[in-house]
Amino acid sequence: MKLLYYVSFSLILTLFSVQLAEAKGGCVKGQVQDSLRELPLAGATIRIESTARGANVTKTGEFFISAIPEGNYNLIASMIGYYSTKLSITIKDNDTLTFIISLRPQEIRAATIVVSASKHSQSIQDVPISISVIDAQQLQERNITKIDDALRYIPGVNISRDQVSIRGSSGFALGLGSRVALLLDGFPMLSGDNGDMKFDALPFINVERVEVIKGAGSALYGTGALGGVVSIFTKEPTEKLDVRFRAFGGLFTQPKYDAWKVFNSPPEQYGFDAGILKKIDDFSITVSVGTKYDKSYREFDDSKRWNFYSKLGYSFSTKTILTGFINTAGEDHANWVYWNSLDSATRPPTGTNLNERINSQKLATALELKHFFNEEVFLILRSGIFSTDFHNEGLETGVQAINSAATVFNNEAQLSAKLNRDLFLTSGLNATFNSVESPIYGSPKQRIFSAYTQAEYSGLRHFIVTVGGRFDAEKTDSAERNIQFNPKAGVSYNSPLGIQFRASMGRGFRAPMVGERFAALRFQGITVVPNLRLLPEESWSFEGGMSHEFDWNDSPSSIDISYFQNELFQLVEPIFQINSSAANIKFENITRARIQGAEITFQSFISKIIGLETSLTLMNPRIYQLDIPLAFRSPVLWYTKLYLPLGNGFEVQADYRFIARVEQIDPQITELNSKLNIIPDAEARVANHVVDARLIYNLKDTFNAPITLTLNGKNILDYYYVEILGNLAPIRNISLQVEARW
Repeated sequence: MKLLYYVSFSLILTLFSVQLAEAKGGCVKGQVQDSLRELPLAGATIRIESTARGANVTKTGEFFISAIPEGNYNLIASMIGYYSTKLSITIKDNDTLTFIISLRPQEIRAATIVVSASKHSQSIQDVPISISVIDAQQLQERNITKIDDALRYIPGVNISRDQVSIRGSSGFALGLGSRVALLLDGFPMLSGDNGDMKFDALPFINVERVEVIKGAGSALYGTGALGGVVSIFTKEPTEKLDVRFRAFGGLFTQPKYDAWKVFNSPPEQYGFDAGILKKIDDFSITVSVGTKYDKSYREFDDSKRWNFYSKLGYSFSTKTILTGFINTAGEDHANWVYWNSLDSATRPPTGTNLNERINSQKLATALELKHFFNEEVFLILRSGIFSTDFHNEGLETGVQAINSAATVFNNEAQLSAKLNRDLFLTSGLNATFNSVESPIYGSPKQRIFSAYTQAEYSGLRHFIVTVGGRFDAEKTDSAERNIQFNPKAGVSYNSPLGIQFRASMGRGFRAPMVGERFAALRFQGITVVPNLRLLPEESWSFEGGMSHEFDWNDSPSSIDISYFQNELFQLVEPIFQINSSAANIKFENITRARIQGAEITFQSFISKIIGLETSLTLMNPRIYQLDIPLAFRSPVLWYTKLYLPLGNGFEVQADYRFIARVEQIDPQITELNSKLNIIPDAEARVANHVVDARLIYNLKDTFNAPITLTLNGKNILDYYYVEILGNLAPIRNISLQVEARW
């Protein structure tokens, strides 16, 4: 492995030395405006395709890019809510080209520039794998207050508490780490003990967009990206002062069944977020705070959350930019695990200590240095820390505390270089160190060293070919060393007919986390025992697809179709060892599985009156050897959104989510309940039919006030269902949100 690192470092030095010479070049400047109102579009992005050069549009709508080497390029202008525009330009030394670029408003709100797929900006049409994007406007309109709720609207994605499943990559198992990587502005955000997602630790009001990569992503992102990647990007400040405020308040309606009513009046929830963003000369600053309270529709399930986020940036020059952020969050909540029974679905098991609380704090801080050697070579250095600390309060005498303090140290160096007109190379080194202190895990240490590279070749007419791979070496104390190589390959073809075709394959892996290897505790009548011999989970993902944007009856429309197949090996699952009076759990590698499926997404603005977005994901998740359904996976996901502009600033929207009934739960749980009845009615489950609706009133159109009011109803049909065993999903919720931006 030392030889590997020396070779990777030598490669980076070679690329650095080859690209140091700078060309005098020419310049591009101009203005960007709305094509209908001819108003400047502050915050739009201008970039030169396949280079690291670009600019943000100022508050007057102007942009300027200098020192561009001679040659032919594509100039791309983009902004969320508008169709991107691509211009072919020819640059000569000492020339200055001037353009007025008009962007057409986009009725179908889809982002077209992505970063996470290849660790650099590129058009979504050039990406050889499926990727979905949800932007800040969609988050605002849906009155979403948590990132996990945002993911529920993305095609092919299903959420089970804090576990994200992309195209069936994961089911649900309490204590199991995430099979999907989570990133905040490029920094990993999975905890160091359980390797799970902490959604409350994310600065929600600052989120500009969420990108979801579907399929194994370990070739660039390493462990955890077994089933895909969720990348969250915060908004960059501009010269225009950006002040944001959002407050919401609402309540859960009373359940239909008297046995489920636990409060004398409808339980409430409320919260607010406030933030400010501003760029002043070479400095940029972002600060936000927020708090949320949720009484919950269940007894012993209330929670209080708070969050503080600050991001600072300084431009030493046009070539060197330093940014850093600190994000801290806390939560105090009751320790709800599962229901008493289906008849008492809103109450915890009889005898539960209702004074018990879980208090948690999260701290993420990081620095990023980006340096442009010239227009075609840039270096990114990242260093960050993510700490989580949770502990019990109000425990009864003799009850074991479930406490854990974990810290993840992450360091990465990434070099991206355009070696010639047709070849773009991204390479990097990464080192991760996890440290845990806990009475249930002990004091284990985990170390992961990685090297990756990826090449994109566009020299073939209409084709872009991507090839890459990553080595990871993982060691966790007394466990065996684990060495992984994860390759990827893909091709995209932009046909003359306007149809984009894509095909890809890649390998993923997830190293077992401390919580799976070292856990030793007794909880809710179940004893968890350690297993230091766990092997990494592995996967292969294959996909082929096409997408097309077109006009249908003079309405802008788009369609995306894909076929996928995921091969899963050595999946870690909790194995129950049952005797007459107790149950033990040990995490073990047991499953070889295959998930085949197809996905179709269609968007249109029908007759220029009603907006439609719909997606259908069909899957066949099977245990390979036994040819039986893979547990906790749904075979059908169907998401649909309708939106109807009413004029004068009003718009009505509705979402429908259908998730087919899970065919198989773990048969061990059935056996466990038959003997010990630990989770009563664990097999109670139905298909999910959830309808959300909202009425949006934008005061800007009628009163020129930057305020949006949203009357939001979630699960308005008050449909009762479960997402995980013994847990009634959220019942009907009505809320009012006020959001203002200056």
